[in-house]
Amino acid sequence: MVRTGEKIYLMGVDTGTTNIKAALFDLQGNLVSQSNQPIPNYSPQPGYSEMDPEEIWTSTLAVIQRCASLAPSVRDIRAIAFSSTKGCLLLLDEEDRPLTPLITWRDERATELFAESGLDLYARTGVPASGDTLPKLMWVGKYQPETLRKAQKVMVSQKDYLLHRLVGEFVVDKSLAQTSMLFSLEKRDWDEELLLLGGIRRGQLATLRDDTDIVGRLSLSSASALGLSSGTAVVVGGDDGCMSQVGLGAIYPGRIGANIGTGAAIRAFTPKYVLDPTKTLDCKCLLPYGFVQTGITADAGRVLNWWKENFHGGERIKEAAPASGDYKQIDERVGQVPPGCQGLLFLPYFTQASSTVLKGQASGVIFGLNYYHSSFHIIRAIMEAVGLIYKNIVDRMCSLGLPVEEIVLGGGGSRSQIWRQIIAHILGRPVLKTEVEEASALGAAIMAAIGLGYYEDLKGAASIMVKERQEDRCYPDPSLFHFYCQIQELLNHVHVSLNSAFAKQKEIWGDQAKRMPSSNNWTGLPE
Repeated sequence: MVRTGEKIYLMGVDTGTTNIKAALFDLQGNLVSQSNQPIPNYSPQPGYSEMDPEEIWTSTLAVIQRCASLAPSVRDIRAIAFSSTKGCLLLLDEEDRPLTPLITWRDERATELFAESGLDLYARTGVPASGDTLPKLMWVGKYQPETLRKAQKVMVSQKDYLLHRLVGEFVVDKSLAQTSMLFSLEKRDWDEELLLLGGIRRGQLATLRDDTDIVGRLSLSSASALGLSSGTAVVVGGDDGCMSQVGLGAIYPGRIGANIGTGAAIRAFTPKYVLDPTKTLDCKCLLPYGFVQTGITADAGRVLNWWKENFHGGERIKEAAPASGDYKQIDERVGQVPPGCQGLLFLPYFTQASSTVLKGQASGVIFGLNYYHSSFHIIRAIMEAVGLIYKNIVDRMCSLGLPVEEIVLGGGGSRSQIWRQIIAHILGRPVLKTEVEEASALGAAIMAAIGLGYYEDLKGAASIMVKERQEDRCYPDPSLFHFYCQIQELLNHVHVSLNSAFAKQKEIWGDQAKRMPSSNNWTGLPE
């Protein structure tokens, strides 16, 4: 019950692979304050992607402290809730000390490590990718067996580790548990056969909780470290994709949620889970409300920043820029490039791990390059590539009977009006933008609002806390939609045609071709 005139704030903390963000909201979903901080992502060997658990902890503390310091009143912050990336692995010893770095979802070391188990892993878990927690466990068991033997706790996300350090509880929400490939989609519980396959026991995994559960309250020392009041509720939250879906208000059939950050994802909410025979879509749990059918590509905003930093005057899309400031100039120039970029195509497959639309070996390709192409042709081709990947996923959704009526776009890429318009033309549907860009943080805050009883259910909370920017709606041009359908067909043909060349490339160069730096500090776009 909220008293007249009472101020109530809820903080959502989104722990990503390249950035950690905190955002404070009131009960109407208005943004009160926010803070973000890039976090290093290390690559000690080609294809590796790791984070330092202590850096995750200290960076999260710093981000929460800054966000809280900007609040009108710290004592009115009633809860913090978390959103986190999926498919990670962190092992702790008997004294809760990290035995490994946090191996992120983008790590490729276990990409080709498949179990000869005879189990249909997709049918059991709803997860099509091979870059999630189970394959990582199998890799550790094969190449670092002593480390796995010493492990007492197995964590599947940054969030598990943060919650453990904040309130002393070892818990994980069902959405992140499910995307670990250790969880039975049908039973809604850890899968004993898959645990055996990963070489671990149930007791090493966290206790399963719902996204809205309050798992503890901040002690005096924890509250002091965060700049919050003691007794502040800590709510589990969930997988960043599911939290983004909530924060975009895409919790109705036909309303599709999409995100452009470091990578890109597009998702459809369904009351019942649907398995895709082609294993293109990842079926995520958003329990007890329903399921989220998801297709992703690991490379989107990160590719755009790569191009700008290396070939476009060294400019980076700034993390903390206002909603349209970064993109105003680039939108004007990209808008002058004709649709289709005068025959230029871009395949943005720089990272294989967790790209559900990627089949076989692949890497980045600029196809059709000629003298009349400029740097802005390349930038538009990158933007179009994300839209064409979205279209492959949307076509798959439609083939499964999932309605697709409108797209709600979030993440840093949603700042670009031209990118939103390109996606509308390619998908042939309106593209919407919400007031709050950080959809995952808002989704986590909505979980906190429900957990504390300020709203009865998800739809009631989202109907008030999620607001659309009507002036930013983009509508498709039917003639351009038809044109982009032809380009999509060509892009897919190029991809398939190059499969044998990609295989030959790997045969010649192997991992040496990846040439990744020893310390990878990409920040990408906000997720």
